[in-house]
Amino acid sequence: KDITTIKNVNNISGRTLVTANTVENIFTLDTGSTLKDIIINHYHGSGTSSVISLHWSFKSIKDLTFTVSTGVITAVTGGNLFRLFTDTFTSTTTLSLASNGLFNTFENVNKPIYFYAVCSVLGSTFTIVKK
Repeated sequence: KDITTIKNVNNISGRTLVTANTVENIFTLDTGSTLKDIIINHYHGSGTSSVISLHWSFKSIKDLTFTVSTGVITAVTGGNLFRLFTDTFTSTTTLSLASNGLFNTFENVNKPIYFYAVCSVLGSTFTIVKK
């Protein structure tokens, strides 16, 4: 069992990034599903900030190759990747992306959408809320 992912039947899941500067598929929005929110949190015991980037694609991670520099995807091959968000998070920062109105278009999707994240410093967690 993957200890970095927690799921329950109420369409809520959690994900912790396990390697800095490595792109990870944090979840897939399945056909017919709706995304309500992604809550991003960063905590580092020594107070170190992290650059966190969130992206989406119609392509699976097995089809894509990424170039990453300090928490930012600078290049991708194998398909298109679309940036939703990149920012520097100080330790103990939390952000709900639904509060920014980003998810009004991810409703009843007609094909799977893969969401990817990368961070420059470990300590980033994601709470994903689907409908």
